[in-house]
Amino acid sequence: MKSDNTELFEKTPVPKAVISLVVPTIISQIIFVLYNVADTFFIGQLGDPNQVAAATLAMPPFVLLTGIANLFGIGGSSLISRSLGLGDKKKAKHCASFSIWSATVIALLYGIIMFACQSVIYPILGADSNTYSYCNDYIFWTITIGGVPTVLNACLGHLVRSEGYSKQASVGMALGGILNCILDPVFIFGLNTELAGAAIATMLSNTVATLYFIILLYKKRKTTAITFSPKYYTFKYKIPTEILSVGLPSLLMITLGILSSWTANKLVVAYSNQAVAGMGIAKKLDMITFGIQTE
Repeated sequence: MKSDNTELFEKTPVPKAVISLVVPTIISQIIFVLYNVADTFFIGQLGDPNQVAAATLAMPPFVLLTGIANLFGIGGSSLISRSLGLGDKKKAKHCASFSIWSATVIALLYGIIMFACQSVIYPILGADSNTYSYCNDYIFWTITIGGVPTVLNACLGHLVRSEGYSKQASVGMALGGILNCILDPVFIFGLNTELAGAAIATMLSNTVATLYFIILLYKKRKTTAITFSPKYYTFKYKIPTEILSVGLPSLLMITLGILSSWTANKLVVAYSNQAVAGMGIAKKLDMITFGIQTE
């Protein structure tokens, strides 16, 4: 059975098809970045520069989750689109399963490593006695607990777009951002959980967005090539090579951005945590153009 988006790929003029896929994606990415700005805004209302600084120091390892998602999401979506274009739905299923489960396992291992090696990693990030516990709270909830849903949210968004469901993918990503803006003040101020509340809100928002994609794919299970079934997971047909070769440039670009942010944090933290907090706020605005570029 053909996907209900077949007409988009086969009959729609190229400029119109590209615009219909790109515009919703850019809008969702802007919303995703803006909710990060909102995150910093609500944390800033606490009036504690140490907590803002901790969020800034914890941001590089958190952004790496996006790199993991893009590695398998962008690489996987490219291969799925090409496979479907050739009429090879079976390979598209193998590709989807490989992307989803590889991303899940790596995100899980990454979260475990961050938790187990915190005493080594946090000082490297620039945390001191004033920011260590705050960094631990933020990284624990967003990476150790929330790493898998954060990666799956972005990865599934890319995979869903590969079949032409750009609007649905945008809704999923925007859902997480909007929900985060709502939950932030509830947890930070209503439940008085401060920075940890912002991290919990982020984790819950990404979890809800991931559930949205799971429900979407379940409803379209009869037509979609995107599957969670482990039986389709394979290293055959050059699937790992084709996925990683396409997704690697995005991961490298994000990694270089992370190294740049980490270097700046290490240099500025030598002055004060207040300086780190100020730089962190400014970097959030810079993320708007960077976020659109990575798409």
